[in-house]
Amino acid sequence: MRIIKILYLILLLLLTGIFQVIGQERGDFRVSISESDREKLNELNLLVVLQEDVKNLSALNQWVSQVYENGYLLANFDLENMDSLTTSVRLELGERFEWATLTQGNLPDQLLSKTGYKPNFFNQKIVNFRKVSRLFEKIIDYSENNGYPFASIELRALEILNTQVSAEVAFNPGPYIVFDSLSLVSKNKIKPSFLSAYLKIKPGSAYDQRKIDNIPDLLNSLPYLSLKDQPVLYFANEQCRVSLDLIDQKASAFDGIIGFLPNENETGKLLVTGQVYLELENLFRSGKRLGLNWQKVNSQSQGLDLAYDHPSFFRLPIDFGFAFNLYKQDTTFLNRKLGLNIFYNNNSKGRIGINYRREVSSLLETDTMRVSESPIYADYNLNYYGLLYRYNSLDHPIFPTIGWEIKIDADIGNKNIIKNAYIDDDYYSDIPDQGFQWMTRFWIDKYFSLRPRNILHMKFSGGYMDGDQLFLNDMFRLGGLNSIRGFNEMFFYASNYIIGTLEYRYLFENESQLVVFFDGSYLGLDINNESYTDYPFGVGAGISISTGAGLLNLIYAVGKSNDQPFSVRFSKIHIGYTGRF
Repeated sequence: MRIIKILYLILLLLLTGIFQVIGQERGDFRVSISESDREKLNELNLLVVLQEDVKNLSALNQWVSQVYENGYLLANFDLENMDSLTTSVRLELGERFEWATLTQGNLPDQLLSKTGYKPNFFNQKIVNFRKVSRLFEKIIDYSENNGYPFASIELRALEILNTQVSAEVAFNPGPYIVFDSLSLVSKNKIKPSFLSAYLKIKPGSAYDQRKIDNIPDLLNSLPYLSLKDQPVLYFANEQCRVSLDLIDQKASAFDGIIGFLPNENETGKLLVTGQVYLELENLFRSGKRLGLNWQKVNSQSQGLDLAYDHPSFFRLPIDFGFAFNLYKQDTTFLNRKLGLNIFYNNNSKGRIGINYRREVSSLLETDTMRVSESPIYADYNLNYYGLLYRYNSLDHPIFPTIGWEIKIDADIGNKNIIKNAYIDDDYYSDIPDQGFQWMTRFWIDKYFSLRPRNILHMKFSGGYMDGDQLFLNDMFRLGGLNSIRGFNEMFFYASNYIIGTLEYRYLFENESQLVVFFDGSYLGLDINNESYTDYPFGVGAGISISTGAGLLNLIYAVGKSNDQPFSVRFSKIHIGYTGRF
């Protein structure tokens, strides 16, 4: 009978983990225990927990589970009295059990090495079935991720002699399963071949449960698709066909923004700025993306950005990207940047990559450079080589309400100064022809869902640049709608900066929201003999209204810096429209 009782208890521990659960009770809670058992608990550091934390039967049940894990498989308690004033229980530990042997059985050696199991790991150790359960979980997880989704494992030949327990492992791998085709329930605007490469579910490859588990998160990160129902798996002829029920989403966007800003050159008049943004998602039904952004900063300055992203390049776990930037600063200089990047995509929320970027800067107006005592502009070309990191756990790629997004860039390169034929040679007397330059930037976004329809968005971004020769046309450009609101676009030059944003959003309709925000920052500039620090900030509010064809956006902001007082006369108003198709 004693062995039957032990076997029954072991079965409960292994298969269900269900212990006696009794409802909460009131009044004084008392536990009686023998002196010998008290000493045993004291050695395990469990006596103090019993005396200080166990105040009811529910807590006692949880505490007893820790006793089981220390080899006291027959530990139990009896309820002696329970009324409105007092609850009394009698606790007995029983004998402590050890493993005599836990043998490998028919478990393959490969599984042993992959799970870290050693044949003598359990021998002469305290019986702890939770450790056995963790070992079994590792074995089953490895099997499911390497072609054996129906693997099973159990203990056999279980014997108990006095307080010594012996058993062997019995493993059944089941049939070897490979992935078959990836099928779509509806006629979506996506090629199954692209999805197969993106999800890494390739016909003929070994079944991998991790790839199935990753499907919802991977599809959720795509702005042009959403998953209607959970993936359905069909097993037949030692193959697994994955069926997906998807919904096409409008993700491509056309965005037009008009800005009304105080005109610094003509007092009392407004300066009208503009921005046009075009984003084409899922080109050729294969996940490719093309972006174009044109921006007029002031009457003489404008910029152009082009970007192209090619996921699963040649059906490999590699994402390829191309970027081009052109920026003209009034009649002072013209910058061009051409970048290439490659990310390794391992189906996780984080990605690492490498990049190459070539920058060329040309001076346009050189009259002031001839008499300048301190060179702050120069023609140059620069080759950057860098590392990239991206992490994204947002719940929605366009309208997130919870999650993180992190971007980190680190670049190092060599710079060549190009002497301008229209500038005296004396201008370059203290400037080395070649030099070393490096920079790093980061962006961290965190979204909190405070309660339904209430979202808190926190953002931190920063950058640092240093080198043998830095010029004003090298610097980070900050200010405006996408960095420090309340200022003109690209109002600030900085060689190092930190920006913190706190933004509250209230969602009053689908995709419609009210926004209140604060942008605070530190800016520093140090080039040759030119240096300054500033702590600009901006506050404001905005509204986005969802229409039948897109979003109507209105943002009002006012900011303060060393060069701009905090006044409504310097406030900025941005009106924009975003259409999705």
